[in-house]
Amino acid sequence: MNRPLRPDERRDPLYLGWQYATPASDPGPPPPPPPAPPGRQQLSPDWLAAQQREESLIARPLRVAASTAIVLALVIAACAATGWVPVLVAVPVIAACLVTAGLSGHAIWQGQRLLGRMIDAERLRVEVFRADQEDSLRRAQAEHARRISQWQQQRSAFAHQKRWYAVPVPDGIDRVDVAGGTLAGWSAMLTMAAAYRLATDGEVTVVDLSGGAVAADLANLCTQTAGVPPAVWVLPHDLPRLDFAA
Repeated sequence: MNRPLRPDERRDPLYLGWQYATPASDPGPPPPPPPAPPGRQQLSPDWLAAQQREESLIARPLRVAASTAIVLALVIAACAATGWVPVLVAVPVIAACLVTAGLSGHAIWQGQRLLGRMIDAERLRVEVFRADQEDSLRRAQAEHARRISQWQQQRSAFAHQKRWYAVPVPDGIDRVDVAGGTLAGWSAMLTMAAAYRLATDGEVTVVDLSGGAVAADLANLCTQTAGVPPAVWVLPHDLPRLDFAA
């Protein structure tokens, strides 16, 4: 069983390359605009005219009856005043005419009241329907604003996210064998693996047996970024310079 590392033995992560990834997906086109507000609902003038016309047709016989009764009562009264019609005959006829006119007028008044209640009920229905429309429109606009805000956040996250991520060696692996490849590929992987360790004040020792100077890019990077040229030995020419005890 491997013992836990002490704080001074903490192992820095080892990165071998880069991978392309987009954790935040493209949200696609923006949400469609909300439905256009409908026309303002109002009491229909055609309906109102039709109701008034129907009420006028229904009340026409009553108005004729009331007018006829009143005219007849006036005529009888005039005849009675001139003596053409006896008073005993004129009084009951005039009373009957007045009763008929009163009943007809009352019926006309009731019809007008009924028409007024119908118009008020229709006006109330229109107002309730209009309020429901406006409430639905407000909810649709609020939902559209929420979806637009969410889309903008997703779009910003997608547009500004990183596209390349370093690939670390899984925990518990202390050795990585690379088979095949080219000098350029080996140089790129070596530079990637060593650059992070050097950036955290670590040390890297490269033993290059390829004969192709795969550590040249790494050496140039150290010189350009840190201003400290690496120690380079070329074997077997520099064997006398090496202090193996150190």
